[in-house]
Amino acid sequence: MTDGESRPVGPAGETEGSRVRFVCSVREHDKPERNTLGTVMLIEEDGTLNVLWDDGSVSALLMSEDTWLFVLPPLPKKVSS
Repeated sequence: MTDGESRPVGPAGETEGSRVRFVCSVREHDKPERNTLGTVMLIEEDGTLNVLWDDGSVSALLMSEDTWLFVLPPLPKKVSS
């Protein structure tokens, strides 16, 4: 990607490096356990998210077959003076 190009964005606003939580899938195979956290490694043109799960597995999240949550990063801690 070069300067001036936009980064791919997933269906819920995910970008590469975003964290997601797996909820469920209609697929029987190639799916993590419910509530597994992972990091989006690649977003394909069709919106498919390729995720590296915290358990070390890798799979794709498909809008038509899977449900997941976009995990917001924690708010920065307020520093008191």
